[in-house]
Amino acid sequence: MSQNLKSVSIDELLRDIALTVVHLRADSMVEQGEALYKRCVEQINQLRKRLTEMQCGTDVVNDISYAACALLDETVLLRNNNGGYNVWQSTPLQVTFFKTYQAGDELFERIRQRIRHPEGAQLVLACYDRILGLGFQGRYLSQPQTEREQLVIAVRELLPESSVGKSVSMINAVQGKGGFWRNSSLLFWTGISVMAVILLYMLLRQHLDSTLVQLLQGA
Repeated sequence: MSQNLKSVSIDELLRDIALTVVHLRADSMVEQGEALYKRCVEQINQLRKRLTEMQCGTDVVNDISYAACALLDETVLLRNNNGGYNVWQSTPLQVTFFKTYQAGDELFERIRQRIRHPEGAQLVLACYDRILGLGFQGRYLSQPQTEREQLVIAVRELLPESSVGKSVSMINAVQGKGGFWRNSSLLFWTGISVMAVILLYMLLRQHLDSTLVQLLQGA
């Protein structure tokens, strides 16, 4: 169990959360209001559980789940016509799990801290890469993007070319290895990242279905 869990990539860990973000932005979520909030709370709980089962340190569990909370909070609160807005406005996920309203600033401080001290932080850095790639803006929402883009580049430069774990990251594969990504529009690559997450989900679901069939045949 532990050995298998250690091979899980950050893309698989964040899959459900990323899909929720994609559906929210596409106005295709079935759940609204309290139901949506409860679903996202469960997603964060499951993320923390899986990270704990992978024997990640408390700081890693907290940094990754904090980033996920920040992304979900921002996605909902920027869409004040959404049925979940009022629920989130009163108690954002970051408050439920971390008792803070400052994720827009605090997450970027955590990112800077990991950039300064990247030793043993590959999973967290990969998470930050995905969260930023999915469009998290925080304090930079109404500011020039230069500083944010510099952080994106700094995080990416600390990551290996292969994904965290054994599988190749779909987002990394789409964004490529060379300097072209660094010189391209961040908004363009954010869109590419969202499409990559959807494709990753489809591939993972196909893989899981195939694995289940093999297990049933071998039973």
